[in-house]
Amino acid sequence: MRITIDISTLTRFLVISIAGLGVLHVLLVALTEWVLPDSGGLHIVDLFVNLDQEGGLPMWFSSVLLAVTGLVAFDLARADHAGRRAWIALGTVMVFLSLDEAATVHERIGAALEHNVSGIAELPFNVWVIVYVPFALLALLLFIPHLSALPAPVRNRILLAGALFVGGAAGLEIAVGLAHADPDSDRVLTQLFALGEELLEMSGVALLLLSLVAYRTQLDEIGAIASPESVP
Repeated sequence: MRITIDISTLTRFLVISIAGLGVLHVLLVALTEWVLPDSGGLHIVDLFVNLDQEGGLPMWFSSVLLAVTGLVAFDLARADHAGRRAWIALGTVMVFLSLDEAATVHERIGAALEHNVSGIAELPFNVWVIVYVPFALLALLLFIPHLSALPAPVRNRILLAGALFVGGAAGLEIAVGLAHADPDSDRVLTQLFALGEELLEMSGVALLLLSLVAYRTQLDEIGAIASPESVP
């Protein structure tokens, strides 16, 4: 049994959800910095909706989004036999990233490296980047043969989704560290960078999910046309 959803409905839901989280973050920063800077009651709200906090609504949304995308990739493996291994690999990666997001695995890896490897803590950005980026590049290289076999619109959307996600997760992480070594010196600037980073990540995963769902629907339509049962 498969659960299906109209692609336009899914698109509206994702756009509204991601935009809503971004607006909440901006409002929170404005309130805590300029309107009610001394209000201790906003601390609880900050923990719940701040995109730069570990835990809370944004992390939960990202984790669920990653997991659902992984499940759709697994479902694609059932329909696209030629690309079965590639879709299973992609699904596994997305489910791992969901676990990573929920359990803060990359932060723990970075903290362990900073504690055990001499001099690495002096890097201006989070250390997990130097561990994850090579794996991301390796995954891309291994996925290239499968990408080349996909229809051009699907392939281009998947590549754009990957660029948005990696650009937000690693690119902005490195850029912020290099340009702003002391995150406490300008909290507003730090929060704006956090906003951009998280929105790029969510947008990348959302685009990937929409691309996979659209491709799965396309395979269903092709199968229905080819099936003898569809002939009157």
